[in-house]
Amino acid sequence: MPKRLFLFLVFFLIFNCLLFFQPLFLSAEEEAGYQPVVEALLKALKSPDLQVKLEAVGALGKLGGKGVLLALSEQLKSSSELLRGKVVTALGSSGEPEAAGILESALSDPSPEVRLSVVNALLNLGGPACVAPLSRAIKDPNRKVKERAAYALGNLGIKEAVPALSQAVLSGDEELQMAAIHALGRIGIKEAIPALAPALQVSNTGVKIAAVVAIGNMCLKEGVPLLAQALKNNDEAVQVVIVHALARIGGKEVLELLIPLLQVPQPKLREQAATALAAIGDPAAITPLTRLLSDFSPQVQQAAIKALGGLGVKIKARQLITVLTDQKQPPSRRKNAALELGNLEDKTAVSPLIETLKDSDEQVREAAAWALGKIGDKRAVEPLKEMIDRETELRVKRNVLDALIKLQP
Repeated sequence: MPKRLFLFLVFFLIFNCLLFFQPLFLSAEEEAGYQPVVEALLKALKSPDLQVKLEAVGALGKLGGKGVLLALSEQLKSSSELLRGKVVTALGSSGEPEAAGILESALSDPSPEVRLSVVNALLNLGGPACVAPLSRAIKDPNRKVKERAAYALGNLGIKEAVPALSQAVLSGDEELQMAAIHALGRIGIKEAIPALAPALQVSNTGVKIAAVVAIGNMCLKEGVPLLAQALKNNDEAVQVVIVHALARIGGKEVLELLIPLLQVPQPKLREQAATALAAIGDPAAITPLTRLLSDFSPQVQQAAIKALGGLGVKIKARQLITVLTDQKQPPSRRKNAALELGNLEDKTAVSPLIETLKDSDEQVREAAAWALGKIGDKRAVEPLKEMIDRETELRVKRNVLDALIKLQP
């Protein structure tokens, strides 16, 4: 058997045996019979055979210990990029806090791939000792390295990581800003909220929205003042996201911010505010939401109906019948009223819906037919049959037929 293959098999067996038996040791380096194995692996690091070195480094990384860390750190001077990368990975697997300092020194490596491996190793190692090296890595000239460092800092989930991420938010580098914002959101503590404030003032809409989402996901009341200020100084697209974020936080302060939005000129913002108030679930929103039942926007009206339903308010059929039968209302609103009457399944709506089968607008007729089928009252059978003969729109006819099928005994 060739010597290289023999050594490879030996180290493979040693590595797997150590993985199996290591949990049985109370103090691995002090156990008789264990130290000779470590010494054999350390000796293998001096082998001229790169494959042997790589196998030894992988095994030693699982063992840890100060002597092992020192020996591995020496291998970071190797001319082999592959070996340096393997050493970095092994240090990250060691579970030793002291490895963080050694990994920080490897951030000076000329290879971006090795430096990226350093960040991944620190991510794997975890703990407060990794904050300093990751704070350095976030300033790396390589984009992949610094963005991965931002992710790793967020993954630590501790307040010590906030200052470095705060600086990244101020960097002006939009991609790094996004990575830092997501990281601060994952940390999710109140100390991270002020770090997001500058991102709410940049010109890039994507960065602003990312910061709003991060604050909303924290669900902390400390984020409300920032979002309230941003609500005044942004375009509609950002405002809609802010409203959603406020709904996630909830509370009386948020309620007081959202209710006035039911009266703003922008229909999309009124619609989102209605949905947000339903999510908060405070009965104080019932009266202002009721006013939206006569809103000129069908989408806002529908949002108000759903919101009130979510708050336990039964929308009376007569309010919807008034809209349905008012020819001055836009067809889209009357159509929505017919659909909602069908969902209510209130039989007081049957007669007005039958009259609406003769409406001049095809969408209104279609919605009325669907609603009558949903309610299921037999009084609608004959009017629906008569409608088939005079209806010219195929889509409307389909809904009439579907309604008749539902009304069959």
